Amino acid sequence: MSIMSASLYLNLTLPGPGAHPAAWRHAGFHPADLAWYQGIARLAERGKFHSLYLPDSLAAPATLAHGPAGLAAEPLTLLGALAAGTERIGLIAAIAPELSQPYNIARRLATLDHASQGRAGWLPRAVTGEERLNFDRRPEPDDDLPQEYDQVLRALWDSWADDARQVDKPQGTYVDTGRVRAIDHVGRHFRVTGPLDIPRPPQGHVVLAAQHDGPLAGSADIVFLNAPDLPSARAVLPAARRSGARVLATFSVIASPSEAQVERRLRARAGYGGAWQPGWPVLAGTPPEIASQLAPWVEDLGVDGLNLVPAVVDEDLGDIVDYLLPELRQRGWLDRDYAANTLRGHYGLERPANLDLAPA
Repeated sequence: MSIMSASLYLNLTLPGPGAHPAAWRHAGFHPADLAWYQGIARLAERGKFHSLYLPDSLAAPATLAHGPAGLAAEPLTLLGALAAGTERIGLIAAIAPELSQPYNIARRLATLDHASQGRAGWLPRAVTGEERLNFDRRPEPDDDLPQEYDQVLRALWDSWADDARQVDKPQGTYVDTGRVRAIDHVGRHFRVTGPLDIPRPPQGHVVLAAQHDGPLAGSADIVFLNAPDLPSARAVLPAARRSGARVLATFSVIASPSEAQVERRLRARAGYGGAWQPGWPVLAGTPPEIASQLAPWVEDLGVDGLNLVPAVVDEDLGDIVDYLLPELRQRGWLDRDYAANTLRGHYGLERPANLDLAPA
């Protein structure tokens, strides 16, 4: 039986200083500034965001001279640090299956899940030709690779029974080795013997997120739907829901109780290069105005939640937390507090059983 919530799910996507190309010009930003990320994560947790997603890039951008868009510190390293400074918010990292080995990623995600007490997630991403040039292994894109990669991750997490770690000091038994097994995976892309060298994650399997048009969208737990308008979203929603995933529509939001402040921000950003069209709706206005713009998505289309991508993080996120989210709670769209402690719990997802190593 699912643990369902009546309210919307809420994710914060954090593309460096913001999704707007000129975001860095509105505030100080360094791609590996841990204190900045910690402050943003704590602010998002105060707003009761269910999760925070860190995108990634594996190549220096060609536009580097004109701003840090595309620069990214390694997300699992950052999220490990953020786990220590937060308590409830889920932590989702972008991973490129084509350019990483499943054993390494399985153990790093399991480590993050243990360190955060069950708040880890991952999102598989496609790679660019420029990114492939930075790796000795330069495979051609293969639609089957992410599926096998996910299969290996899950098998490695299941290579330990939940009760394998005994810690029986009087008997001198730390692990019941009969409850740990090799996976002996031999596939088209990977050969992995196993078992993993860390116990099964608290969530059983680390939560799988996906972009609606990205790898593993058909089997994800959470799907970010990136559509420029309501008709486009309506067309792709059935496919996004095929796996029973929680579907979150993506928006950038510029919200302030002051219409004059909203206008000042819009004018300032337009002055850095004209129209900005990120591929999803950009909503600007007072909190009631933005809620009215969201209403067709929430009440008519029936998305499960919102994936908010601030245009300028330092300017927009505080107003989202302090002004927009209270408006949405007043409308009954959001819970006032967390109802769970894990990422699976936040999204109403069952913890998968270990079918190969069931409880003894």
